[in-house]
Amino acid sequence: MSPRAAIALLLAGVLAACAGAARELVDGWSEVGAGETIVVGRFELVPPLGKDEQKIQALNSGQFENKIFVIADDNYLDAQG
Repeated sequence: MSPRAAIALLLAGVLAACAGAARELVDGWSEVGAGETIVVGRFELVPPLGKDEQKIQALNSGQFENKIFVIADDNYLDAQG
């Protein structure tokens, strides 16, 4: 393994440790706990990405193209204040 690949693998491992566990898929409202929120919606880019406009130049990056990841916090934020 090259030193560059080893550094990339180490960095990926460190960053993955920061994310925490993913939430299990929910099949019904009864599986949503008190104090939890479900957001249902859709993101739309205006104007949309053109063909070949999104190019991620990294190892195994094709799985991330044309996808969006939303990161939310456990604490509510008062946007008015």
